[in-house]
Amino acid sequence: MNNLSPDDMHLLQAWLDETLPKQERQALENRLNNEPELRAGAEEMRVLLNKLHILRRQEWQDKLKTMHFESLDNLEKIAKSERRKWIWWLVVGVAVFFSILLMYKNLGKSTEPLSPIAQEATEFVERNWPAPMGSTKDEVLFKQAGKAFQNKNYKLTIKKLKKYLITNPLDWDAEFMLLVAYLKDGEGKLAFPIIQKMESNGESYELSIWYKAISLIQQNKINEAGPLLKELANDTNPFQEKAQRFLSKME
Repeated sequence: MNNLSPDDMHLLQAWLDETLPKQERQALENRLNNEPELRAGAEEMRVLLNKLHILRRQEWQDKLKTMHFESLDNLEKIAKSERRKWIWWLVVGVAVFFSILLMYKNLGKSTEPLSPIAQEATEFVERNWPAPMGSTKDEVLFKQAGKAFQNKNYKLTIKKLKKYLITNPLDWDAEFMLLVAYLKDGEGKLAFPIIQKMESNGESYELSIWYKAISLIQQNKINEAGPLLKELANDTNPFQEKAQRFLSKME
């Protein structure tokens, strides 16, 4: 379960609470059928919540055995108090669970700031926001992502796009803009798998090489990025001038 994303954890929690909308529930259940790791995470979360429920119920039963109630009014007051405590402990338990999950998720992630040249690489990523696809609800979500992108709030853009892609996994425009948002946020490592998908899908060769170079620079893999930039700089293509400018800055 440590390998699941926070978004997946939120989805699983809503699914177990039966509060997930029908369309998102169907999409998640399809993923559960096809993704063993996600299915295992759902089972672990179910067991955790059941254990918390059993623990608090046992504490309540033990307390009933030792208490003397003078009236039904006192019993009702105590029951309400215990119910509030149960809810509080459940909230605390879930909060601790997600805190531990986030800690493990970030263990292998570098907390060092981007180098100046890697930071400058984010300025070389340019892309217009495409028109949304899908249902009215999805269009609203996509537009929210676009607004966040225009406001340079790339973390919010990433969050909105990942949620949008749950119900629109085949929308390449959205996935491509997720790639751009990752690069604009300096997350070249997260962008790299989408760039590889670009290459395998036969997307624009020069564009995929350009974004791959930027991704590598943001990962401080300058030696690997250099040959890609030189390839673009030595041939006529839309990124030739940008590659030449960037190479001059790297020297």
